[in-house]
Amino acid sequence: MKGIYITIVLICICTVGFAQDNGLAFLKGVPQASIVNPAFRISDSDRMYIAIPALGSIGVGAQSSGFTWNQAIVEENGSTTIDFTSMAEGIQANNYINGDFSMQLLGGGIKVNSRYYNQILNEHYVSFDINIKGKFSAKVPGKIFDITEDSWDTSSNSMFVDDLNADGMAYVEVALGYSRQINKAWTFGARIKYLSGIAATRTERAKVKMEHNASDGNLRTVWDIRQDIAGPVDLTLGAAGNITNTGYSGDAGDLISASLFKNNGLAFDFGASFHPIDKLTLGLSIIDLGFIKWKADAKRIYSSGENFYGASYMTKASVNTGNSQANDFVNDLKESFFVDTIGDKSFTTPVMKSVNITAQYDLKEWLDLGAIVHLDHNWIPNGSLSASMTPNEHFTGIVSWTVRKNDYASLGLGFAVRAGCFQLYCLTDNFESAISPKDSKYLNARLGMNLIF
Repeated sequence: MKGIYITIVLICICTVGFAQDNGLAFLKGVPQASIVNPAFRISDSDRMYIAIPALGSIGVGAQSSGFTWNQAIVEENGSTTIDFTSMAEGIQANNYINGDFSMQLLGGGIKVNSRYYNQILNEHYVSFDINIKGKFSAKVPGKIFDITEDSWDTSSNSMFVDDLNADGMAYVEVALGYSRQINKAWTFGARIKYLSGIAATRTERAKVKMEHNASDGNLRTVWDIRQDIAGPVDLTLGAAGNITNTGYSGDAGDLISASLFKNNGLAFDFGASFHPIDKLTLGLSIIDLGFIKWKADAKRIYSSGENFYGASYMTKASVNTGNSQANDFVNDLKESFFVDTIGDKSFTTPVMKSVNITAQYDLKEWLDLGAIVHLDHNWIPNGSLSASMTPNEHFTGIVSWTVRKNDYASLGLGFAVRAGCFQLYCLTDNFESAISPKDSKYLNARLGMNLIF
């Protein structure tokens, strides 16, 4: 049982994945701002940009709405244990773990057919990108941790969890974007993206029920789990047909080539920017509205079972010391997973869409104020306020303050430096995480290099 809880904790606080770069929308002169809204484009004084191959935009991030590493993990004398008392301080009714990784392999954009109509510059902006992306999202109900309380059986004597899930995907994205200024007030943009899936996992069902018998202290546990996976995963089966081991013997290149153009999908980004008055720009976008159909190496693994355990099964002491009954449960669960071999196991996943609402005010020629509200695919909001400073044509700096679920104090910093046609930029929405990552619920960073003409 100890292994199960350590696994849950590590997933919650070590996931590399889904994190919105709120400051990117306001880092003036950086073409990758179109990631936030496809209506955004390169600066008025520039005509085109080319991303440095594989270095145009690299972003990583992780977020836990519950606890931090240091709240949960105690490392002493070479051993790792869980501090349930400290961890409980961050547990909520619903705990979300999100993450993403992205790398721009190739990219560029150009303004074409720039003409003046009635003194309005009507520009068409076309962009092209090839990216590798990975996303992960999990929901862990807080009540699943209640079973570690010594007094758990004194309340309802039962617990039922049916909203536990873990979904993730990795894919190659080929994107074509278009943006056009319609008039002085409105600019619209859209991006169509062909997606080629590399690997995925999706929780189709995860139900766990535990009932405590007050008369004899025994615990009855029933579980029913269905998980869809796609990718060249090696499964070792036992004599009974159950999964005894998993692995993957290839490298990252083998993983991509084995599934390229076999798991196909399509996604769209839509965005608009609006100038209601001079110096104020409002923006609205929806990103990654689409799906991937997983066919290559698609399979479903499942586990269902029922068992009884003695009175000492679920106390804090038994979890931490790993008594025999706790180990029995772990072994029962491990040995109960099978591969579903009946029928077509292909499945379809959405691409974890998001919505961005932005506002930017040009307070001075060198100073812009910005605000953004980001809604993730679970419709959980976070928001940032920022100040962007451009003292000259060679440097832009940004300072931001971000509020997220159960995290109300994130200081962000970023900069973009330009020397001739070369541009280097770097930013994070939580600078404290770079100083003390084990005390952070959220961390992210983005780095990139471009040639701008």
